[in-house]
Amino acid sequence: MKRAVFLALAAFWIAASGCAYYNTLYHAEQYYEEAERSRRQATPDKRATIGLDLYEKAMRKCAKVILEYPDSRWVDDAILLMGKCFYAKGDYLAALRKFDEILNYYPNSNLIRRARFQKARTLVALERYADAVPVLETFREGGKGDLGEEALYLLAVVEHRLGRHENAAEGLEVYLDKTDGGERRDDVLSLLGRSYALSGKHRESYEAYARLLENPLLDEKVRLESSLAMADALAREGRYEDAYDALEEIRAEVRTRSDTLRIELHEARAMLAEGRLDETVDSLRAALVEAPSTESSGEIAYLLGRVYLDSLDDKDSAAAAFRLVGQYPVEEEKKSEAARISKNLSDFLRLKRAYEEEEPDTAEIEFLLAESEFFFFRRPESARERYRLVADRFPDSDYAPRALAARVYLSRHGFTEEAGEDSLLRRVVRVYPRSLTARELLDRGEVEPPPDSLELWLALWDEANPPEDTAAAETTAVAVVAEEGDDVPPAMRRAHRWEGEYFLEGPPAPLRLSRRVEPERPLPREDGESIGGSVEVEVDVNDEGRVIEARIVRSDDPALNGPALAAAYQCRYVPEPVDELRSANLVFHIR
Repeated sequence: MKRAVFLALAAFWIAASGCAYYNTLYHAEQYYEEAERSRRQATPDKRATIGLDLYEKAMRKCAKVILEYPDSRWVDDAILLMGKCFYAKGDYLAALRKFDEILNYYPNSNLIRRARFQKARTLVALERYADAVPVLETFREGGKGDLGEEALYLLAVVEHRLGRHENAAEGLEVYLDKTDGGERRDDVLSLLGRSYALSGKHRESYEAYARLLENPLLDEKVRLESSLAMADALAREGRYEDAYDALEEIRAEVRTRSDTLRIELHEARAMLAEGRLDETVDSLRAALVEAPSTESSGEIAYLLGRVYLDSLDDKDSAAAAFRLVGQYPVEEEKKSEAARISKNLSDFLRLKRAYEEEEPDTAEIEFLLAESEFFFFRRPESARERYRLVADRFPDSDYAPRALAARVYLSRHGFTEEAGEDSLLRRVVRVYPRSLTARELLDRGEVEPPPDSLELWLALWDEANPPEDTAAAETTAVAVVAEEGDDVPPAMRRAHRWEGEYFLEGPPAPLRLSRRVEPERPLPREDGESIGGSVEVEVDVNDEGRVIEARIVRSDDPALNGPALAAAYQCRYVPEPVDELRSANLVFHIR
């Protein structure tokens, strides 16, 4: 009798213990589900802050199961749920550790596939896409309802983010065939439209957005975004009238001026693609009349500037449009780009006006105009013509040899076609043998004249240019040929820029001043004699365009050195993303 009572009590205790940890896990799952429901009902911008207290309660219950009942059959469930709570709270590294704990220490668990899927999902959230792909690939053979479809969708998302848009589109189509999209159908079709658009399949992109827009309950914001994207796809297919019809249809539904501006921006892009330049300009100008301070207004001003500059070559109007961009809350990168272009245009126009008014140093002005044409406006043919004018009209200037070398650069890099490249370089050495450009050509072996010829050219130069007339040297160097790893002379390094992993040997002086400060004139000497002359300063410039080191190269009077160095440190250059210091020379004429 006593034995029977003891066994009954033992069985009751075991059952009670089992019920205790099962109930604990059950409550944890209830808290988690309640938090998830709250998030689904919240607006997207508030979801990250919803349910955090409920996730904490769920995690405490899970921890109790793990710590107090470590040998129970519910431990792996508790670990998995705790990982999902960490994920929901945004603590992805902690979540990853929990999912790996199941995979590493519970290899026979029936939760292995779920843990593997959650791990892949977490790796995606951590943007570790390369690690996520092989994990997701293991689900390809899974049956329906065995997380295979979810893994397929997640894999398509990863492919899209990796820029493999065709693969993403293919995966999304398979997912739609298997599931019809389910609750995330709108998201799937939207991503499908973007993937097709980015892979250049505009007809398929339009069709995906058209399917998405069939949903009468589609969110207003999603409907607007999808309609704009569909209109863009139609325009890229050359179906301009259909694009305009799509934009008109959505225009009738929007209620704010900001949304209307977005539609007008896409309409202008379609007109521009169709070649209706005058109508594009009129449309953009009209849209900016009393435009609200929105990002779309800034985008419209930027597009107007590009049309004026790229299509109409109206630099005055382009500069005004780009200045306008800064008044609107656009992305900082675009705002900076607009400000840079506006500054370059203003400098170009100022130089052009100075040249037309025949100010004294027209050779320098023409040379800087040529550089602006190539470096900032990407018009190599116009740059080539201006370089030619420098050499032909101002053959006695310091800029003539640099202009000749620049023409060779443009030709050798496929920007223009120049007959007789070697002849032009030989002309630099023959006519300007004392120039820095000639010396660098000789140092690099680009031109190898017979020694007696070189001596004759030097003698002729010295005879025609007495020392007092050759005091001023070229302000910057030109590198005609340079390969990565070559022993590049310091004088040539100052013209080098980086493009990718290779040296880019450019036209003269790719280091462009964005601000030049002139030295203050020193006080007269004690005997009343005024101090004046020229000073050449070599400067080291960082990637932000700031002068971090300056040194005197040549000076007519030591009294000028201090003011020249002070001015040099205040000068600024156009920033360039390079990994090492760049050098340039400044020549100050203090009179």
